Amino acid sequence: MIRHCRASGDMKPEWRVQEAGHVITHGLQIEATAPGYPSIIPGSTLGGKTVINEWRRLADLSTYPDASPTEKQSGNERERAFENALSGGFTYMKWSQGSLEYTKAYRAWLEWFVSSEVALAKSCKQIIQDFDGLIRQTSERRRFIVTSDGQVGFGLEGAEKGDVVVIIPGRKVPYVLRRVEVSDCGVRRYRLLGDAFINGARAGEKVDPSTSELTKIVIV
Repeated sequence: MIRHCRASGDMKPEWRVQEAGHVITHGLQIEATAPGYPSIIPGSTLGGKTVINEWRRLADLSTYPDASPTEKQSGNERERAFENALSGGFTYMKWSQGSLEYTKAYRAWLEWFVSSEVALAKSCKQIIQDFDGLIRQTSERRRFIVTSDGQVGFGLEGAEKGDVVVIIPGRKVPYVLRRVEVSDCGVRRYRLLGDAFINGARAGEKVDPSTSELTKIVIV
């Protein structure tokens, strides 16, 4: 997936080694992550409805009632962003995000995922299996995260509330950083934890080369 991403757009890398083990760069801070939820781990006793409803709660969406999820409409912008985030923005998938086919595949997968039935319906077995593959690539052993400005996506399994997601010039994907309590030079110091996927931040949508919202940080 990374080779298809350009989260920092056309921004040029700004790296400068300060000392052994320390790198100064500029990053566009998207703010702190909200508490996530454990990924879908094989053998987990967590039911699909519990997992999806926790993700929806964090995304400020209503949880699913006992009725079939296909009865819910997904026409609003927030709902579409949630749907798109689950597939991780894969550009080579068989359904284009935002298309009717994508929504149908999502709903078929969702109805199976929240159901207590393990067996797949023959009429849409392949669609559900294919879409479930996308969900697993995006969320398995990761955490669903929501930034303080409402962006949704997935970060590494160890991401916590208070961590920050940044877009670093020259890098293809956003990264999760954790603040290191060192007070000198007035520069914020962070430890790099790993990469992240934020919906709507794959191709430079969140940055502009002339942006003034760059924050100087030190990665240790």
